Amino acid sequence: MRVKHLFQQLLGLDYDEGVSLTPQHRRGLRLFYAEAPVATFSDALVNNYTNLFLVALRATNAQIGLLGTLSQALTALAPLLAAVLAERTRAYKKHVVGAALLGRSMVALIVLLPLIPLGVWLPNVVIGLFALRAFFMAWIAAPWAAFAAQIVPLSIRARYFAARNFVGGAAAILGTLLAGQVIRVLGFPLGFQVMFGLAALIGFGAVLMFARIPEPTHETAAPAQTPTNPLAFLRGAFSWHTPFGRYVLCSCAFAFAVNIGGPFIQVYQVRVLEFSAGLIGALLALEQAVNISAQRVYGQVVIKKFGDFRVMQVLRFLTALVPLAWIFVRDPITAALVGMLAGMIWSGHELANFNNLLDATPETARAQYVALHTFAVSVIAAIGPGLGGVLSEMIGYQALFFISGALRIGAGLLLVFAFRGMALRTS
Repeated sequence: MRVKHLFQQLLGLDYDEGVSLTPQHRRGLRLFYAEAPVATFSDALVNNYTNLFLVALRATNAQIGLLGTLSQALTALAPLLAAVLAERTRAYKKHVVGAALLGRSMVALIVLLPLIPLGVWLPNVVIGLFALRAFFMAWIAAPWAAFAAQIVPLSIRARYFAARNFVGGAAAILGTLLAGQVIRVLGFPLGFQVMFGLAALIGFGAVLMFARIPEPTHETAAPAQTPTNPLAFLRGAFSWHTPFGRYVLCSCAFAFAVNIGGPFIQVYQVRVLEFSAGLIGALLALEQAVNISAQRVYGQVVIKKFGDFRVMQVLRFLTALVPLAWIFVRDPITAALVGMLAGMIWSGHELANFNNLLDATPETARAQYVALHTFAVSVIAAIGPGLGGVLSEMIGYQALFFISGALRIGAGLLLVFAFRGMALRTS
């Protein structure tokens, strides 16, 4: 029994200790927990190697930036449509399952593309399919957040998502390492085809697992409210006088700062530092290992003591260290140290940011508010990769990383100023 208890603590399965839950509710939480490593393993096979695939296809920096811009633009549109439809029926799970199936299907189609003689059009077609995948996966965001808020009690959210992210992150490490080594051994295009095909199959399995999560039957929120005057609703939501409006503005500034330089770190590794796919995979896995290890500490100790918002404020400033540090990287050892730094910083920021978003959105129409947040952030973030791609060719990668770091510090200052004297929680 002692070994079992230690195992549960290691994996975070003790998240529900001291909480009274029905057997069906407890089963739903376990399924939601178990789905995370399957989904993240699949995503790791794709997300971490998208830019490398485009580089192998001889795409230019402008084309790589175009993918980021298109993905962010579609990411802005999808949650708005999803939120309107999901709030009408409150069928959040159905929207997540349907969009996830379509998103995984785009990856399956990409597997076949190298077999088709598309010539110089191949990079553009790949960019289009990746952008569509981004659209369908972004469709998930608003109903997923509303569904998560329904099934995960507020009292255990920090512990639960820290544990869920831990096992998901561990799976992502395995996926990242596997993909990097397979691409190194099999080369282009077979290595990418094998990994993307595996990602599609495992992704479909994750969708099936999510579909089996029982719908919540306990009372969680008041019925959805559809605004009679959409313009008034938008003015109220984005008002500087509301916590949500200020939170959105701060998120937009930060998203732009990150996306102007972040997408080109991996391109810099390939084209300037000449790192191989296997080495990049190992560096990503190391960063993710630090990320999931630190997240347990954040979820169980740091956030519990200081609160989500204070932790996010500090870490938002510290994210500037990541692009600034890459300016001085010349070898794999230094790159590994920077990756570990990034994992330490982003682990706490991501956890606190998600919990803060739930705090800033009201219980009624939460999916609509999450969609508005995603829309605004994605529209601003879409400018970043396109501008970053042009700037990288004009002023170089290192100057671009300096600009990104400076903008992140500015976004941190905005967050401090915006919530001086105002509480974040709305419900």
